Amino acid sequence: MLLYGTHGWIHLSIGRADRWFRWGIAEFAFTGLLFLLGLHWGPVGIATAWTASFWILTIPAFWYAGKPINLGVGIIIQAVWRYLLASLLAGAAAALILRGFPSLHAAPGTLGAALRIGVTSLLFTVLYLGSVTLLYWGCTPLYQLAGLVREMVPWGKLSRRFARAGEAGAHTEGNLP
Repeated sequence: MLLYGTHGWIHLSIGRADRWFRWGIAEFAFTGLLFLLGLHWGPVGIATAWTASFWILTIPAFWYAGKPINLGVGIIIQAVWRYLLASLLAGAAAALILRGFPSLHAAPGTLGAALRIGVTSLLFTVLYLGSVTLLYWGCTPLYQLAGLVREMVPWGKLSRRFARAGEAGAHTEGNLP
């Protein structure tokens, strides 16, 4: 879903919100049709229909968004295929591993649900990061992510800025009459 949603950024960045609006109408019609087909199976059918709509529409959405600027779908697939494969591998491996722990599935109540969520999330994260490392033959994507997070999080910058301001204030305060 995160990947699919980025096609809108392309429409907006090239000044073609009209194309994004037209795509939105087509997406709404297609997803609505899938919802109608999934109604027979209840909530599971609706969830499956919604997920399927994202998977089915991702490549056409990027093709349509990139068409005015000759941005091919191939370059986008080339950039993300390893991450998608890592996610599929981690999900399948986590499901297989978790089958070996029936007591985890039998844990009752809210605490049991929280335990399942925590264990599953931690296991998937470890397997995903391991898969990304294997598919890229190294930790370069992880270092790039860490660098991006450092740039985005203002804590380090703010603390350095306050330290400099405090030092400047201390120097000027001593000069006051």
